[in-house]
Amino acid sequence: MITIPNIITFFRIILTPLFIYLFVKGNSMQAMLVFLVAVISDKIDGFIARKYNQESEFGKKFDAFADSFLIFSSIITLFFLNYISILILILLIMPRIISFILLRWKHKDRFFTSMNAKIAAIFSYTLIILLVLKINILVVYLWMFAVWFFTALHWVHIQMQKA
Repeated sequence: MITIPNIITFFRIILTPLFIYLFVKGNSMQAMLVFLVAVISDKIDGFIARKYNQESEFGKKFDAFADSFLIFSSIITLFFLNYISILILILLIMPRIISFILLRWKHKDRFFTSMNAKIAAIFSYTLIILLVLKINILVVYLWMFAVWFFTALHWVHIQMQKA
């Protein structure tokens, strides 16, 4: 289905390799600008979809894919550029993988999100920015805890929904 929100989501997918390219080439500030545009576009497409009644199952799944693609790609790039260890890489990607497995197991093809999942995504996005900027490791651990906390609340929400 071609809608403005889906076009914006597609744009976000295109921005992900551009972010990686700029970051690998050492243009961290330009890369962060591209990353921020991608993050902001995530909020814009959802707003437009709700406001103009353009929500669809495809759009929800496409948006979740674009979010995960941006987050996974960014985290893996940070790992390969030695910004993070393998342990941090695993701790950062596991919440999304577990969420996907729980949704598939409990709800098969039905997809939904929760406010907790959206908050976890915001913490994930800001965590990536903190890692790129090499912010104090204690702050990074607190942000990781927040990602896991809100993702765990999302898991509870998944379990409480009817299959």
